[in-house]
Amino acid sequence: VAEKEGVEAFLGSRVHGALERLYKDLRYSRLLTLDELINFYNELWDKEWDDTVVIRKKGLSAQNYRDTGIRCLKDYYERYAPFNQATTIGIEEENFLFSLSGDDKYKIKGYIDRLDRTKDGVYEIHDYKTSGSIPLQEHLDADRQLALYEIGIRRKFPNVKEVRLIWHYLVFDTEVSSIRTSEQLEDLRKETIALIDKIEADKEYKHNETSLCDWCDYWAYCPAKKHLVKVDALPPQEFLAEDGVTLVNKYASAWDREEEAEEEKGRLRQALIAYAKKEGVETIIGSDRSVKVTFKENLKFPSKDAPEEEELEKIIKAAGLWDEVSELDKKPLKEAIEAGRWDKKLIKKIMQFVSIEEGVSVRASRQKTEEEEDEG
Repeated sequence: VAEKEGVEAFLGSRVHGALERLYKDLRYSRLLTLDELINFYNELWDKEWDDTVVIRKKGLSAQNYRDTGIRCLKDYYERYAPFNQATTIGIEEENFLFSLSGDDKYKIKGYIDRLDRTKDGVYEIHDYKTSGSIPLQEHLDADRQLALYEIGIRRKFPNVKEVRLIWHYLVFDTEVSSIRTSEQLEDLRKETIALIDKIEADKEYKHNETSLCDWCDYWAYCPAKKHLVKVDALPPQEFLAEDGVTLVNKYASAWDREEEAEEEKGRLRQALIAYAKKEGVETIIGSDRSVKVTFKENLKFPSKDAPEEEELEKIIKAAGLWDEVSELDKKPLKEAIEAGRWDKKLIKKIMQFVSIEEGVSVRASRQKTEEEEDEG
């Protein structure tokens, strides 16, 4: 399945390309005029544009996005010309590779839009954004990407005293900055190493459906979306005959009939579970409904008055945590274990009395129309 680029990403790449050209020419003492910069941007747009670029927002055209890029470049040019605020020492640093540890085990590859050094010796990491919103300052102060780049810059230039992280929100002609302390950078370094270890040890990539899914180019590989990709291009008769679609349509029909179809729903539920396992999908698409099949491991505790429950009670009381689980109420006990709030050794003792069962939920929902999605 061919991966499609969203128009927002296309716009951002063309604007980045134009600004890259501006600063590369400045390196050789040539200042592009505003008209030259806009002309170069238009040439990039015409050269790279094709019909595979996806416009998802209703009522907007390619020209609307193109004009937005022109406005971004015009505002930027008028704000910063003649661009002598600092010395540019890096442009689109594609080979910016650094390690988070001394043994090169944890390598990070970065793409810095622009790296400057001011007359006062401050290093500035610049990032261009063409997104349609500006994050809160507290979110930028917690941003990982540019802060990781700062770790790399400090390794590359050991004598640097101060680094400033700068985001240019071009659509709004706004510059936002942030500064990290050495303690914050060290915490980020350790957190990132721990996250890398966790990812590498994990045997399953758990996707996360959010509103950003509409801008993702990897639906063909995602359990939540790949069935939609599979059936989207099918002719009507083949679509209706596809196994997943047929199952969802039958399940939806049984769902509507409610009590009269409980037995049939049960059979179709098992068929959907089998289909989800076989195809490796989580969301199965029908004509106007979809079914989500979710597998989850459930903790099963000893039954009330069982000998094992008495032993479990003694362990929790000895740890001084009895009040947290309300007389061994299983729900708060389960939450405490799954959230990892308690000491690992204590949890290990408790898990001796716990078995794990595979649970599965099958939930049908109506698919949104394009009009409903726009309204949402």
